[in-house]
Amino acid sequence: MAQTSVSNIRIEPVDVLWEIEQQDCVQTVADVSDSLDGKYFTLGNDFYVWMDGPVAADPAPAGRTGIAVAYTTNDDANTIATKIATAVDANASFNATASGNLVTITRVGTSEQAPAADVDTGFTITVTQEGGTLDLGLLQGNVEDTFEEQLLDITAHQTGTTILASVRQGVNATITTTLQETAVDKLKQLFSKTAGGTHTPSGGTELFGWGTSRQGKNVIPQARRLVLHPRALGTDRSRDLTFWKAYPSPNSLVYSGEEVQTLAVEWRIFLDESKPKEISYFAFGDYTQLIPA
Repeated sequence: MAQTSVSNIRIEPVDVLWEIEQQDCVQTVADVSDSLDGKYFTLGNDFYVWMDGPVAADPAPAGRTGIAVAYTTNDDANTIATKIATAVDANASFNATASGNLVTITRVGTSEQAPAADVDTGFTITVTQEGGTLDLGLLQGNVEDTFEEQLLDITAHQTGTTILASVRQGVNATITTTLQETAVDKLKQLFSKTAGGTHTPSGGTELFGWGTSRQGKNVIPQARRLVLHPRALGTDRSRDLTFWKAYPSPNSLVYSGEEVQTLAVEWRIFLDESKPKEISYFAFGDYTQLIPA
């Protein structure tokens, strides 16, 4: 019989962090008689990637650090992609891989970055993850995680309603949190990164809220890693609970003359196909082992 002990009983308050690295996908085109020479696209707030051909000079846009990509005249799109990935990956601020004519570029660290943008290369660039980090701060009540494994019960004509077996169909999880720190920066992150956005009137100040600008669009680019870290463990990650792709749904903002203002948020969890299948939904333990560094 296993030994029982009161030391296995915990009261476990957690800090909750919502974070992810910026990730962009670049679809390249072939060079035609040095058509790419001197052309460039931007990465984040501070870098640009330029095609270093035989004639044109570095375009050197102000305020950005250049990453030069040496190529050969008339390289095809796949070769251009491979050379871009090699050059970008050599920079300590990025991880980059190529597959065919697609380059996936991941920023190291979780700072919020501007989306990569083409200037004149003719490449197609898509944001696959919007980078950023948000500490949810002081919370009210419990952080509740709900897990569900969906099963299809198998019956047969011969045995009536007797369940003969069950087949796994999928998994679901939701997390509920109630924020007590309703500072404007936290509200902006949780509203403008979901069904809302930001707008600055001409000559005015920035507004944020909910609207229809993202209606019909996939929510995955706004999903981030949601990490529940036991406060008692300090830098020890052994009991962290990490949901790889969490999307927030703010559902109530309380105004009161007597109570603390709170924001209730339900988190929808999605599969992360880049993670091992055994833990592609969420993981217990040191999640940092699977983060680009």
